[in-house]
Parts: sequence; C-alpha cells; structure tokens
Amino acid sequence: MNSITLIGQLGRDPELKTSKNGRTYLQNSIYEYSGKAENGDPVYTWRDIVAYGSTAEAIARNGFKRGRLAVTGTEKIVTYQDKNGVERMRPEISVTKVDIIDWKEEKPKTEKTEEYVPEGFAKIEDDIPF
Repeated sequence: MNSITLIGQLGRDPELKTSKNGRTYLQNSIYEYSGKAENGDPVYTWRDIVAYGSTAEAIARNGFKRGRLAVTGTEKIVTYQDKNGVERMRPEISVTKVDIIDWKEEKPKTEKTEEYVPEGFAKIEDDIPF
C-alpha cells in the first residue's frame, strides 16, 4: 500500500459537493513552494486532492484559499478525457487524514465593554487634543 503525506496550501476556497449516491466529497489542489527557477521566479509543485465524508467536511468548514494543511492519503492515477477527447492521466491524492495548520478564524465579536478606570482616577470624557 502506498501512503503519502504533504504539507501545502489550498489552491482555492474549498467547496463541498454531494455525489449522485449522496456521499459528500471535496476536490481541490494543494501547492508547495519548490524554490526558484533560473530566472528568479518562484516555482510551485501542485497536487490534486480528493476527500470524502467527514474529512471533506472538515476541510470545507476550516480551510480557505492559501491556507496551509497537511494531508495524508494514497496516491492513484486517474484517467480522464480532455476537451479534445484525448485520454489523459494525472496523479490524485485520496485524502484519509487532514491536519489544518491555518484555521479559518471567525472575526471576534465586538461587544462594547465598560472601560476600566483605576481607583483614584477620573474617566476622561473628551478627546485628548494631542
């Protein structure tokens, strides 16, 4: 059995989908920085990923474009037909485990709280002019 673990960034915001038989899944890609080309441009390595069920739901709920994650799964070769009808092959990682490194953070609720005034000091109501 093959196993692969990658750490990279999501190529786009995750979108949860449902198959014809009712199974939830997610298709995306992750990329990692591979260094610089001779001309100085950054080089990235891209990998297609697919996740199912609760793993897909976790990525959809907590992941975001350019957010980092670690995925573990098995790599398989997928065949498909391109727009010209030519049969092509590409590697794809079927994710069995995910660790989200950069979580989608919710904005903190801004409740107006009473300002603390230490004992012996008066609260200043006016704006200070400096």
